[in-house]
Amino acid sequence: MNSKLELRLREAAKLVGGIRSLSEKSGVSERTISHWLRGTEPKVNALVAVAAAAEISVHWLATGEGQMRPGQAVLSDVVPTDAQGAIDEVLMGRVVEGISGVYKDMGARISPRDLGIAAARMASDLIEAYERPEDRVGGLPVLLQQLKRDLRSTPGEADSGKRSA
Repeated sequence: MNSKLELRLREAAKLVGGIRSLSEKSGVSERTISHWLRGTEPKVNALVAVAAAAEISVHWLATGEGQMRPGQAVLSDVVPTDAQGAIDEVLMGRVVEGISGVYKDMGARISPRDLGIAAARMASDLIEAYERPEDRVGGLPVLLQQLKRDLRSTPGEADSGKRSA
C-alpha cells in the first residue's frame, strides 16, 4: 500500500478520535484497519465506510486529490500569490509570525494546519487590498488587531485555551 494512503487513513482516524473510534463508527474492524496501515490494500466498500465515518471525501481518502472534506478549501484556493502567481514569501513569513504572536499574547493555541490556513487567508486579503508589497506589510497590524479582538470575543473557548483563527 502507498504510504500516502497510510497517512490519509491515520488522518481519518485522528478526526474521529483514533483507530478504535474509526472502527466503531465505520464498522471496519480494528484488525483490518491495522492491516491496511501495514500495507494491505483496502477494499473499496471498506474505504467508503471509513470515509463516511470520518465525514471525509472517499475520493480524497483513496487518491489524496481534491478536498478532504466537502466545502473545505483546497490549499491552492487559499495560498496567496501576487499577480504573476508567485507566493509572497516575505509577506507569508510576517503574517505567520504575527498570528503566532497574537495567539501567544492571548494565551491561546493554534494548530500548525490552522496557522497555515489563517496565514494564507490573511496574506491573501492583504494582497487583494494593497497593490504594493510595502503597503501590504503596513496593513498587517490592522488585521492582527482584528484577530486579537476576535479572539477576545470568542465565547466559550476561553477555558480550553484553544481558539480558532
